[in-house]
Amino acid sequence: LAVFPWLLTGFIHLDGYMDVCDAILSRRDLATRQKILKDPHCGAFAVICIVLLSLGQWSLFLSAGENRSLLGLCFIPAAVRCCAGLAVGRMGTSQYAAMRHLSSGLTAALCLLLGLFTVLPIGISFSFGPLAAAAGYVLAAAYGYRQLDGMSGDISGFALTLGELAGVAVWALGR
Repeated sequence: LAVFPWLLTGFIHLDGYMDVCDAILSRRDLATRQKILKDPHCGAFAVICIVLLSLGQWSLFLSAGENRSLLGLCFIPAAVRCCAGLAVGRMGTSQYAAMRHLSSGLTAALCLLLGLFTVLPIGISFSFGPLAAAAGYVLAAAYGYRQLDGMSGDISGFALTLGELAGVAVWALGR
């Protein structure tokens, strides 16, 4: 379960996570951080962060126990991806920028789905995991945005990865 989301997406979000970790944790000036973000090489901070993420995710699933409802877990990726869709729709330099004319309808649909994916599991399986995942995405995206002066696909991947971890933490540790 810990690696399933990564395998399913072909590790694409982990690449953004690792790039952003390298850039932010370098503690350099903004121009250097942005240059590090675009660097295709893997730095020490990326390796350290991916190991910590893997250990954290594995530990959370290990501590969840058998009595946790998998239904609440299923909504976590959906809630985070709604947040990512909303964020990507706002990026002016995104490959999706050409879809701006659909933006109001798409935004409304994603907001509706986000609400559904975060509130429905609370009533069905008493899981606040999807709500925590959405909140984790927003906080991580805002942090990445501030640190790197803008939104990018890498920051979205960073936020998506941390949002899922936050959702799994609440799902696994909530009683």
